[in-house]
Amino acid sequence: MGALLLGAALLTGCAPELAGDNVEPAVQRTDRIQAIALSGSEIVAGTAGGALLRSADGGASWQRQRLADDAAVIAMSTCPDGSVAALDFHARLWTRPALGGDWTARMLPGGERMLGLTCDGNNRYWVIGGASTVMVSADGGSHWEVRHRGDDAFLTTIQFTGPDHGVVTGEFGTLLHSYDGGASWQAAGRIPNDFYPYAAWFDNPRRGWVSGAGGSLLHTTDGGHSWARQDNVAGADLYVLARAEQHLLGVGAVGTVALLDDGVWRALPDLDLPGAPHIYSLALDDSAALWLGGGHGTLTRISLPTPHQALARKE
Repeated sequence: MGALLLGAALLTGCAPELAGDNVEPAVQRTDRIQAIALSGSEIVAGTAGGALLRSADGGASWQRQRLADDAAVIAMSTCPDGSVAALDFHARLWTRPALGGDWTARMLPGGERMLGLTCDGNNRYWVIGGASTVMVSADGGSHWEVRHRGDDAFLTTIQFTGPDHGVVTGEFGTLLHSYDGGASWQAAGRIPNDFYPYAAWFDNPRRGWVSGAGGSLLHTTDGGHSWARQDNVAGADLYVLARAEQHLLGVGAVGTVALLDDGVWRALPDLDLPGAPHIYSLALDDSAALWLGGGHGTLTRISLPTPHQALARKE
């Protein structure tokens, strides 16, 4: 291979510090951490059971807050102004202002099940989901405008690569692009074989990746008009794809953290995550380290490898 293989990440904390003796732990073994958002020095993680876990000291200690008895956090996003939002599986958006304070719940309009959330560079919240719905709020979730509604398909991922370009993927190989900051969305062909994207990442309007069932990974260099399969020797389904510094990485089943290396996805070895939990969420902090969240109450921070380190292959 032409380039050096990337080095193994160093585990800097296997689990967050919990509350003291005779006190219910803030992070519990039954938690499934499905989303993580970073706002300045604060870390906020959302669970499938509707709890928010907050640390203001780099993960040394945590506080636990329950949103509602029926809440289930499935996505989170931080805006440039520092405000934070959490998408609830039950068609609610929970928001909190930049300077902290209480979380406010607002029901989403339309009655569709929403699955994805992001905040763009103009501090607008975007939510996607059923009936190919793309909706946006410019006032923190008080009012919504539907920008796209089409086929009876679930949209699963949304990302803005810059102020003008946005990309959405979804069920049945759905692929939408916007080149006007989300004012309009257009289909750009389809991902082949009715592909259902677990995750997607685009570096720019032309180059992107999607992951799906069976560890499948596809890559496009022409905005999605054609796709090529990439080898995934990590062998695991990847539930999140993201760019972190110079690395494109994915996290997913059985504790896998994989890096794209010369067109091949390879697992980082020796992460020593207890019980090999599925990893459902990640976030990059200011020190270029990754926060990972997953099953069995997994909420941990790992360092990114440096380019000159050698990646020991995981057999």
